[in-house]
Amino acid sequence: MSSAQTLALVDTHCHLADEKFSTDMDSVCQRATAAGVTSIVAVGDKLDSSRRALEIARAWPDAQLVAAVGVHPHHAENWTDETDLQLRALCREGVEAGKVVALGETGLDFYYDNSPREQQAEIFAAQAEIAREFHLPLVIHVRDAWDTFFEMIDRLNLPQIGGVVHCFSGNAKQAVRLTEMGFYLGVGGVITFKKSDDLRESVRAVPLESLLLETDAPYLAPVPMRGDRNEPAYVAHTAAVLAQVLEKPLEEIARVTTANAVRLLGKKIRIS
Repeated sequence: MSSAQTLALVDTHCHLADEKFSTDMDSVCQRATAAGVTSIVAVGDKLDSSRRALEIARAWPDAQLVAAVGVHPHHAENWTDETDLQLRALCREGVEAGKVVALGETGLDFYYDNSPREQQAEIFAAQAEIAREFHLPLVIHVRDAWDTFFEMIDRLNLPQIGGVVHCFSGNAKQAVRLTEMGFYLGVGGVITFKKSDDLRESVRAVPLESLLLETDAPYLAPVPMRGDRNEPAYVAHTAAVLAQVLEKPLEEIARVTTANAVRLLGKKIRIS
């Protein structure tokens, strides 16, 4: 993008620990910087990828990398007391190093049901308490589990913890309800897809001050990169489409979503 040097974009959700980034991490980070991405949140989905995310964040300080650590609902059935202890230790290490800024990716996925639903809810609740203990916001995955999620929001007082519903896939009514509770919505490449009218309706229904940009890389590359490996630089394409959807200048999209990221994740998020 020709104006990349004037923008400050944050990729708030990227799986840099994925093996698809194992051979060209430096190039990925360099392309992100060239596209105007000033900060990247490397997100874990189980213990080993969470450790790797923290390692990456500590090893590439010039790429303005930070990490989120947690266990995805797909892996809830593998949770043990030892997992709980190790995740707490990882949070402690990362917070003390100034590199862990959120707890996640955690949540509920009733679409794939890779783990029993009751166990998903139990492990999500356990991780919410860890987030509360370490004063970390939550990075929340929700798919086809909205009724249970809203029940847990009330029962566990999740707005007190705060967080982002990443790769938001609900409807406009759910979007409004979540943002009124103080949650952020993560907007990624899906908004660029032809059939994503419901998502575009949802983001129009809420304040820009409630939206975060993300890639979910290496997954869900935006148009015109759809089908390729996604990477943090491509968040610029998502920002451009979000500007079109909201009929706002791209510079405003960048400024506000980056300020939102700092507000949720803290001052470790770089803005220049």
